[in-house]
Amino acid sequence: YIALSYCWGRSTTCLTTTTKTLPLHIKGIAPTSFPSLFQDVMDICRRLGIRYLWADALCILQDSTEDWQLEAAKMADV
Repeated sequence: YIALSYCWGRSTTCLTTTTKTLPLHIKGIAPTSFPSLFQDVMDICRRLGIRYLWADALCILQDSTEDWQLEAAKMADV
């Protein structure tokens, strides 16, 4: 897999997973919902033959201090 971690600032248009969006994201995220950065990284993954992409904006609940502390502690392993 490839890991994507970056600072998106306080943008309200960034695609993130929160406690509110988690149920929707589990069902799936429409390809058109991904910003160009994600689309570019997914394209790179495909070209390299890498099947999985881990993105902190999507894999860590952005509005949960508990989830951030738990998952951020594992980021070096990811």
